[in-house]
Amino acid sequence: MSFHENYLRSHVYLARQLTPSELPRDEDYEIEVSHVSLEGFETMIEDGRLLDARVIAALYLARAFISREGDNGVARSGITY
Repeated sequence: MSFHENYLRSHVYLARQLTPSELPRDEDYEIEVSHVSLEGFETMIEDGRLLDARVIAALYLARAFISREGDNGVARSGITY
């Protein structure tokens, strides 16, 4: 079996201290916004409401990062992310 150099790559961004804003939307593409705590997303997986593997992986990464670095984004070494 051989593997190709072409593979799927995803980027994950952890945004904090955001403010709500209404911007013009694409007419043909609707995005559903759900506010869920990092403690509550596993219930959505269990209930079958959250199925996207990339979203699930990103939520686990975000939760691990925040528990390691703190919610203020400053690592113990003093580096700001």
